[in-house]
Amino acid sequence: MPVPVPVGGGTVEHVEVRRGEYHDSVTLMLAGRAVGGVGGVERVLVAMATELNVALLGELGYPALEDAGPADLVVAFACGSADAEAAALDALAGSLTPAGSSITAPGHARADRFSPRTTAAALGRTGATVTLISTPGLASVVEAMESLEYGASPIIFSDNVPIDCEVRLKDERADKRLLHWRQVAISACEQCGRSRVPVIHPPVLLADWIKQTEAELKLVLHPVAEPLVSHAKPATLAFLIGPEGGLTDTEVEQAKGNGFHAARLGPRVLRTETAPVVALAVAQQLWGDF
Repeated sequence: MPVPVPVGGGTVEHVEVRRGEYHDSVTLMLAGRAVGGVGGVERVLVAMATELNVALLGELGYPALEDAGPADLVVAFACGSADAEAAALDALAGSLTPAGSSITAPGHARADRFSPRTTAAALGRTGATVTLISTPGLASVVEAMESLEYGASPIIFSDNVPIDCEVRLKDERADKRLLHWRQVAISACEQCGRSRVPVIHPPVLLADWIKQTEAELKLVLHPVAEPLVSHAKPATLAFLIGPEGGLTDTEVEQAKGNGFHAARLGPRVLRTETAPVVALAVAQQLWGDF
């Protein structure tokens, strides 16, 4: 049940705490916009009672909340009349999804069968690749981890997620992505008949990779350079291929300072996703398989 917080003042000030009523930040942003759009309504705050939002409430001139927590909804606004207050509350009610209701996307029939009650159950039944998570604080981290375990990418619309948990989720996602690409490499070898699986390394900084890379012939692709055919067949080969827009002059010089030679594949400047395929194809045509 909503818990009104008494306030004073000459205008009508509405401040209430709704215990245990959670909504994601996007829903709350739209709800606050709807309330603020009512004529005569000002100093609007529709948000979860996180420490930051409670402090913001005080900055807006409302009394301090001592017993509200991150899982509670705070609704605060000021207006000039009881009619404006009622209209603002109607706008708020229309913006928030009622508890216990479900949303069906346009063009899709509402399902009559029992809906999954966990992220794992939903992913197991649908095979979705993206999950949209809107649960309070730490609960969203648990749901996001389940998403990653099922190979889906989580998008969190939750407040009050600790920074260390965000870092952990990003690291977990990077690990899952690395495992995925290693499996892709294995499948590609099975398809083409290659008996030696290439190693997929974790991402590293360019400066570190340039220093760590060991090969008899190390080439950095550059549009102004000698063609690839000008080099003799090496025992081992490494290519450095820049991102969209190419490597900077400083990065090219840094590579040359660590034993790389500039080379070009032909008269055309290729896209980042095309250049590696063409480079390997030309190298195999010139020097055979590695």
